Amino acid sequence: MNPQSFYQSQQEKYLEKVNSTQKSKNKIAWLRLIVFIAFAVLTYFAFAQSLILLYFSIALLALFLFLVSKFTDLSKRKEFYERIVKMNIDELKGLENDFSSFNNGKEFENSQHPYSLDLDLFAKNGLFAYLNRTVSPNGKSMLANFLLNGHAEPERIYAAIQDLKENADWRQKYLSGAEITNESIEIAVTTWLNTTEKLSSFIRIAKFITPFIAFVSMGLWTIDILSNMSFLLMIFLTLLPTGINAAKANLIMGNSSKSNEKWNSMLNSVEEIEKHTFSSDYLKELQARLVFEGSSSKKSLKRIIQLNNLADYRMNMLMGIVLNFLLAWDSWILTFLLQWLDDNKLKFNNWEKDLSEFEALLSGANYAFNREDLSQAKLGTNNIECIDLGHPLISNKISVKNSFLASETMTFSIITGPNMAGKSTFLRAVGVNLILARCGFPVVAKQFHFPNLKLYSSMRTTDDLNSSSSYFFAELTRLRFIMDAVNKGEKVFIILDEILKGTNSIDKEQGSKAFLEKLKKLNVKGIIATHDLSLCELSSDSDYFQNLYFDSIIEKDELSFDYTIRNGVCKNMNASFLLKKMGLTD
Repeated sequence: MNPQSFYQSQQEKYLEKVNSTQKSKNKIAWLRLIVFIAFAVLTYFAFAQSLILLYFSIALLALFLFLVSKFTDLSKRKEFYERIVKMNIDELKGLENDFSSFNNGKEFENSQHPYSLDLDLFAKNGLFAYLNRTVSPNGKSMLANFLLNGHAEPERIYAAIQDLKENADWRQKYLSGAEITNESIEIAVTTWLNTTEKLSSFIRIAKFITPFIAFVSMGLWTIDILSNMSFLLMIFLTLLPTGINAAKANLIMGNSSKSNEKWNSMLNSVEEIEKHTFSSDYLKELQARLVFEGSSSKKSLKRIIQLNNLADYRMNMLMGIVLNFLLAWDSWILTFLLQWLDDNKLKFNNWEKDLSEFEALLSGANYAFNREDLSQAKLGTNNIECIDLGHPLISNKISVKNSFLASETMTFSIITGPNMAGKSTFLRAVGVNLILARCGFPVVAKQFHFPNLKLYSSMRTTDDLNSSSSYFFAELTRLRFIMDAVNKGEKVFIILDEILKGTNSIDKEQGSKAFLEKLKKLNVKGIIATHDLSLCELSSDSDYFQNLYFDSIIEKDELSFDYTIRNGVCKNMNASFLLKKMGLTD
C-alpha cells in the first residue's frame, strides 16, 4: 500500500473508533451519575435511621469509583485514537509538502553551528520539520542532536530504520501512546525527581497505629459502646497526623501526580517495545536495556503510576477523610513514593535516553516509508560519487536529480551559472544528504558514496547591527570559523556560496582565489558556487579543482531552466535579460 492510501485508511479506521468510544463514555457517564445519587441518598439515611445501610453505601461508593476509573480509561482511549487520526491528517498534508503541523525545532537554531543556519535545518519548512515525528521534548532534542552532530554508527542506525520502516501501524500506535501533550510536565518531573523531603519519625510510627485505632473505634461505635461524641473525637485524633503532614503530602504527591502523563507515556512506549520483535541488532540492544536487563523499567513505571492513581483518590475531600481515617492513606502513599524515588532516580535518565532515541529512529523510519527514491549512503570512501542526487524537501514529482562526481585528486568543485539556475539548491542538496548520511538516515539518491567528513558551510551571512559589524566582516568571521576547524585537524567538507559578497569585485576575485588556494594547500574537500568566472581558471593549473555549471535557456524572448549540472564553465548569464524583461532597463 502506498503512503497516501495507508494514511487515508488509517484516518477512517481510527475516526470510527473515536465515535464508538464516545458512545461508551456517554453510557458510563449516566450510570456514574445514578450511582452517585444513590450513594448520597443511602448515606444520608444510614446516619439518620439504620447503620446497616452504611455498608450498602460503601459498596455503592466502590461501584462509583470503578465507574470513574472506567470513564477515565475510555477518555484516555479516545484521546489515543484522536491522536492517531491527527497523525494521519498531518501525514497527508506532509505528502503535499505542507509541514506546518510538525514542530520545526526553532529553539535549536544556532548561527555559530557549522551548517544548521545555512542549510535551513530549523526553518519553518526546513529539514527538521520534514523529518520530525517525535512526540516528547526529549525525543525532539534527540532528533536535533542527530542532525547537528551525526551518529557514531550510521550503518547500524540505517538498519534500525529499515527494520521500523514497514511497521507503519505499529509506529503510529507507539507514538500516540508516547505523546506528551503538555511540555510543562517536564518541569514537574524534574521537581519530583529532585525531591529531598523525608517522613518524620512521628508519621512513620503513626501510620501503623491510627488505622488500628480507627477500626476498633468504629466497631465499638457500631455496637453502641462508643458514643457519637467519643467517636467524633477518635476521628479527629486519627486524622491529626494527616493534618500535620498535609503540606508535605500536597507538595510531594502533587508533583508526582502532575508527572503521571510522563510515566504513562514511558510505560506505553516500553510495553510496545516489549511486545514487538525487532531484527536489527541496534533495536534489540535498546529493547534489552529497557525491558530485560536488570530491574525492569516496566515494573517500576507501573508502580509509580499505580501510586499516583491511589494518591489521586484523596483529591475528593470526602474520600480523603475516609481513607485517611481508616488507612492513614497519605502517610502510606508518601512512604511508597519516596521509596520508589530512592530505587529508580538514577535509572530514569537511562530509560529516557533510550526512549528518546526510539522516537528519533521512528522519525527516520517514517521518512523512509514516505519516499521511494532513497538509498543507503556509503561513507568512508575517498571519492565522491552521488548518482541521481535530489533535495528531500523538493517533491519527487518535480525534483530534477543530478549526479556529482569527484575523484580523490579532484577535490574542490567550482560551480558557475546564471541566477535561478539551481546552484544554491544543488549545494543544499549535497549538504542535506551528507547530514542525513552521517545520521544513518537514507539519502535522496540512487547512489551516495562520500568521505565521512564533518560538514562546514558559508552560505547565509548577515551583518550584526548590535555589534556594529559590517557584512564583509561577518563573512570573514565565518570563513575564519571554518579555517580554525581545518587548522585543528578536523576532517571537513566545505560548502561555500558566493563568498566575499561584501566587497568590490576586484577584492572579491583576488580574495576568493587566495582563499581557495589556501584550501588547496591544506587538501580540503569542498564545493563553491560563484558568479566569478575567473575562479574557473584555477582548474587549468591544478587537477585539485574541477568546473561544473548550470545553465539557462533563452528562446523566443522566454527564459527557462533545466536545472541540470554539466561539466565546464557557464557562458550564459541572464541578469541583463531579466532587467530588460521586467522593464528595468531599455
